[in-house]
Amino acid sequence: MGATSYQRADVVASVDGSGTYHLRGGGCTVGCGACCEFLILPLDKRLKDTDPAKLADFIYWAGLHGIVISDSGDWYAARIPLPCKHLTEDKRCGVFGTPERPTLCGNYPRLPLDLEGVEDVCTYTFESITDGAAAARRFAELRQGAADA
Repeated sequence: MGATSYQRADVVASVDGSGTYHLRGGGCTVGCGACCEFLILPLDKRLKDTDPAKLADFIYWAGLHGIVISDSGDWYAARIPLPCKHLTEDKRCGVFGTPERPTLCGNYPRLPLDLEGVEDVCTYTFESITDGAAAARRFAELRQGAADA
């Protein structure tokens, strides 16, 4: 069976009140499972105020444990290699289409940062637009294109 892509476009977030809209396009490819092989957890915003040498040591320490620390510009996030218990051997969601599947999974990825580490395999893309009216127009274009596909 060939790979199937589900097309979808959404205005997914306004990042930290900056007024930037992230329009998500592309789709999820059956059998990919890349986003289900790790957790991304936001870290305390106070890390931004940490001494650079201590922060570098923390990032190094986390890396020794397989954890990637990402800097979004406003906050840090930890990418922890921990596969979902419902990810099947063939990289499919074992609870897709059931009430047990978290809503969060269906909304993922929400931000460009969510793709860090899987950019080479994930077929989702983001456009970042700061003007709300322009974002609404582009959103409508993407939705129409997805509906026509």
